[in-house]
Amino acid sequence: MSGDGDGDGGTGTMGETGGSVGGRRPAQRPLMLRWQVVTVLCCYLGYCAVLLARSALDAVLPAMEEDEAIGLDNTAAGRLLAVGTTGYLLGKTVNGFAADRFGARLVFSLSLLGSAG
Repeated sequence: MSGDGDGDGGTGTMGETGGSVGGRRPAQRPLMLRWQVVTVLCCYLGYCAVLLARSALDAVLPAMEEDEAIGLDNTAAGRLLAVGTTGYLLGKTVNGFAADRFGARLVFSLSLLGSAG
């Protein structure tokens, strides 16, 4: 047995071995934190872009109704909004099940590629 007195056979304190914390060397932690922050910011900005695209129709719908060349009445405008909302609802549901089955990282990556194309 090792002589540090905690009974784990290692050389560190409270179960630590070799000076690493959580299996990572201390020098790797700032790099990992940086990538985590970048990932969260990219997710946030991507979600903001999607919400902006979804709300763009609300902003231009009054002008579309006034334009006689388009010929959009209140019923057609309501149907247009309903189709967008229904697609959003179905997409959230299907992607949620797909993320549970295939992994969130894969589904999110494919969704971003699909949105970009």
